[in-house]
Amino acid sequence: MRKIILVLAVLLACTSAFGQDANNQPLGGKVNEGKTTPPIKKSAPKPASNQDRPLYSPCGVYYKNRRDMIGQSNLGDRWFSLGESANKHFWYNPHKTTCDPKSGALKTWIKEEHKNTGGNFALVLYELKCKASQLRVKTVIEYDKAGALLETNDRGEDTWQDVAPGTAGEGMLKTVCRRP
Repeated sequence: MRKIILVLAVLLACTSAFGQDANNQPLGGKVNEGKTTPPIKKSAPKPASNQDRPLYSPCGVYYKNRRDMIGQSNLGDRWFSLGESANKHFWYNPHKTTCDPKSGALKTWIKEEHKNTGGNFALVLYELKCKASQLRVKTVIEYDKAGALLETNDRGEDTWQDVAPGTAGEGMLKTVCRRP
């Protein structure tokens, strides 16, 4: 009987000595009495990506999204057909276009092939206001079919003209300003 009492006493001492009363004390680490831990800061959610939103340049040129803008700048340095009028065929090269953010005007060189002249053409510097649907001619440089200079005409500060529907000017504005 003494052995049983002795074994029970040893077991009781062992359980007390080896921290079996953990239900009323913190476990695993240092405890600072009286200090509370600050709440864990949750990171703010990342803003939604704006890569798929339409974009406009300071001159009013429309891009479907950022990928479209980058793709436009990667186009080759070549002339694309804009269309024709009764006397001319118009060509556009995106690499010959610049934006002046101060004035909001887009400057672009348009190649105009004159019909019924055997190949004479002109390079015409246009200014376009995409947001206002206006354009004006700044410079006209005439060439013969071999590319020899015939005449240069500086139009200075011509007045802005509203673009009439169904004209070559409207086609120019749609293409250069990338209107949807």
